[in-house]
Amino acid sequence: MMKKPMILTALALFSLNQTPVQAGDADAGATVFNTRGCIACHGASGKKPLLPTYPVIGGKPADFLSTELNKLRSGERQSPVMGPMAASLSDDDIANVSAYLATQ
Repeated sequence: MMKKPMILTALALFSLNQTPVQAGDADAGATVFNTRGCIACHGASGKKPLLPTYPVIGGKPADFLSTELNKLRSGERQSPVMGPMAASLSDDDIANVSAYLATQ
């Protein structure tokens, strides 16, 4: 009988540590992706990187992409190329481009 309350408490505490991800507009995200330079390195739909060292980002979960872009934007994750690119994105841009790439 004691297990159920402990499990519910653990789930409740776990949910408090989750950062909510803003839902995005995939159509608006396609515009951001294609006009802000993303396509130049990550290729069409984020699946054909220019160089093998660039990640395939098309088809990744939106919450993962949003989290990583936010880390790049804040400087928590360092990248001389992606840091400035992410810094130029608004919260809406990040949500939208993440939604778009998740559909690819």
